[in-house]
Amino acid sequence: MPCSFRARVNQLWSIWYTIVMVLLQIYLIYLGFERYRLYSEMKWPHGAYPSLWLSVYVILYSSCIPGLLLFMAFGIFKSGNVAGDNDRLGARIDRVIEITQSSHEYRKGRCSLLRCIKSLWQHAPPLPQLIHLLMALFQLFAQQVMLSQLYRYGFINSGDFLNTELDFVYQRARQLAANLPMFDNRLQGFRISAQDLTATPISPNLLP
Repeated sequence: MPCSFRARVNQLWSIWYTIVMVLLQIYLIYLGFERYRLYSEMKWPHGAYPSLWLSVYVILYSSCIPGLLLFMAFGIFKSGNVAGDNDRLGARIDRVIEITQSSHEYRKGRCSLLRCIKSLWQHAPPLPQLIHLLMALFQLFAQQVMLSQLYRYGFINSGDFLNTELDFVYQRARQLAANLPMFDNRLQGFRISAQDLTATPISPNLLP
């Protein structure tokens, strides 16, 4: 084999960071799919059903699932990426990724491309944090796309763009007020029941 991989457990703080962030991301992804269900069941105006944007929404949230698995793998185990493994340049004792070759292969330069890929992998930005950032951007973009559609057809007002899944931390009353029907008859086709709002002690605003 020209390339070998040795599994090594990452540092303890990285493992705890990964566990906490995985639990938080599972919670946010669950809320994202709950919102998708609510968006699909809403009575949109005639000819205004946002099928394209709903597809974009669910694709972005679905892509977070394999991203979460990669985040968990790179956070718990060393991946050979120096920044992600919390190592210093030149101070690594055990190599995670090793390229082995015979002298004949070396003279022919067959492993030059593999060595280049290994070097890029080792010196790339920290992989767990990079994946975490990408998942957050995917979720943010997906949510803002659907909020723009809700605002376009009068389901919400401009202040609801500031709502997040973590509003329960500082303002529980805002969640209840944001889900009260206001003026527009379109809201009569869609209700969030008290059971939806009180399913858990810290139920979030599923539909900002």
